[in-house]
Amino acid sequence: MADFKYKKSMFARTIPARSQQYLFSLITGLAMGVGFILSGSVARAQANLFKFDFEDAPGTATASDTSLGGASVSLSLKNGANTATDYHGAIGSGVSGQINGRRALDFSSTTGYGTGAAGPNAIATSAALGFGTVTSFIVTEWIKPTALPAAAALDGRLFVLGPNALTTDVNAPDTIGMKIQAPNQINFHINNGNPTATAIFPANLPLNQWLFIAFVYDGTNVLIYQGSETSAATLISTTAAPGLTCNLGTTSTLCIGNRGTRVRPFAGFMDDVRFYTNSGSASFVENIRQEAVGGAPAVTGIYPDGSLLQQATNKFVFTANSPSGIWGPGKNITNITMVLNGVDVSSQLVLVTNGTPANISASFNGLQKDQTNNVSITVRDASGLIGTATVVFDTFSPTYFTWEAEEFDHDSGQFIDAPLYTSYQTNGSYNGFDSVEAVDTHKGAASGAAQASDYRAGSLDATRTQTPAVTDTQRQKFLDAIAAGDASLVDHVVGFWSSAEWQNYTRTFPAGKYNVYGRLSCGASATLTFSQVTSGQGTTTQTTTNLGTFSFTGTSFSTYQWIPLRDGVGNLASVNLAGVSTMRG
Repeated sequence: MADFKYKKSMFARTIPARSQQYLFSLITGLAMGVGFILSGSVARAQANLFKFDFEDAPGTATASDTSLGGASVSLSLKNGANTATDYHGAIGSGVSGQINGRRALDFSSTTGYGTGAAGPNAIATSAALGFGTVTSFIVTEWIKPTALPAAAALDGRLFVLGPNALTTDVNAPDTIGMKIQAPNQINFHINNGNPTATAIFPANLPLNQWLFIAFVYDGTNVLIYQGSETSAATLISTTAAPGLTCNLGTTSTLCIGNRGTRVRPFAGFMDDVRFYTNSGSASFVENIRQEAVGGAPAVTGIYPDGSLLQQATNKFVFTANSPSGIWGPGKNITNITMVLNGVDVSSQLVLVTNGTPANISASFNGLQKDQTNNVSITVRDASGLIGTATVVFDTFSPTYFTWEAEEFDHDSGQFIDAPLYTSYQTNGSYNGFDSVEAVDTHKGAASGAAQASDYRAGSLDATRTQTPAVTDTQRQKFLDAIAAGDASLVDHVVGFWSSAEWQNYTRTFPAGKYNVYGRLSCGASATLTFSQVTSGQGTTTQTTTNLGTFSFTGTSFSTYQWIPLRDGVGNLASVNLAGVSTMRG
């Protein structure tokens, strides 16, 4: 059996007589192992930590835009001699300024670009930037170069954030940064990465044109996106970089368009600079781009929207809207395209005009149940502006029988039917319960970092089954518990899992035939055997029957997939269950 990263959860759907189907879900989670999940964990939403839009002209400082909940910070605008200087651009100098009047940060007067000569900088050292330890993040920035460096020049910095005060620069401990490395290359740095990732373009960066750049780190990979005023953000680079952290401490320094010592200036314009904690999807990145463009059509009211697992429905809906604003009235929507799992289904959309052709509701009634779906939507208006949205969701029923990976048997075969999931220990929850080696669980090999966040007994002990906290797509079970008062509740997995490891799950199952699904993640190809304990439950002498395997290819330890249990010839496995049974995964 291959090693996996996480075993999160598993479910099975029962297949009664006739065509009616329902599903039970076994939910497990693991690191260096595999995981099942029919319920996802509460996801850590992206939180904006700061945003700068440079709209507060005139002045020799520019304040952050706190409308997204980010920090209140003021950047000092300095020239190469460290003299306060107004670098606010003119009205219309920003992204899509010709239609929305936006301003930009204007460093187009930079001279001696790439020579090491001092130049302008936007800089702040502040406790408001002391964000502590960051394990995943998003940086987005619009740039409009007016000059490019030579191939081996002393290149301009685009963004540098770190705890090193005026010496802040890329390629330093606990620092996050972006710089232009060559006329056709941008480098991305986390800590001492030199670089951590790079984006090499087929031609030199365009002069006097806005380019949207997103630098996303999800804890495992660096993902780089590129877009423009007229084209959607597209993933152009993925680089493995697992387990990086940056400690921004209680005070940090932010430089935009230069480094702390002012000798790596950028030549051009910059706009809408943002920093978020926690990573985000491609659609989240694209929404940031669209917000800056202004006037482009928007895709709203999407359902299912993937914000929760198990959004069972056969109908997909959304609204295409061309907004009005300072750029003028909304434009007529002229084209709507929807691609479902790689198939163009636009001709099957039902379109309804909401008063004006600038606002159109769309619905698609052909969703299949019990599967994961990937939907891409593209909307074009009469002026040629484009809005896009991408969403991933599943249509499994929330009523299917489900349990958590970390809810394995305890104290020699004891179990809880319909357990509570809590952040504290109670008799109705598995929180803190111990398991007996070779009876309830088996740890394949000592593995995993010391964790104080384990759901079960054995925290800080790598020889025990590990159940660390984890994030995945939200599910209603956790939201309901939090709303009921358990505010500190988070999801967990069976983590740091290795070959030959197993956990027993005893439950009282409604009688029926089941298809079993696991929500799994790993960093490579993986196979997990699923079996039923046929005798000896609660003892050290147990016999099992193999029910099938979960086989899949993972892309990231933090990216979960629904994987079906299949039999020896590759068909969906059919499992007969009735009453108290013990499953092993």
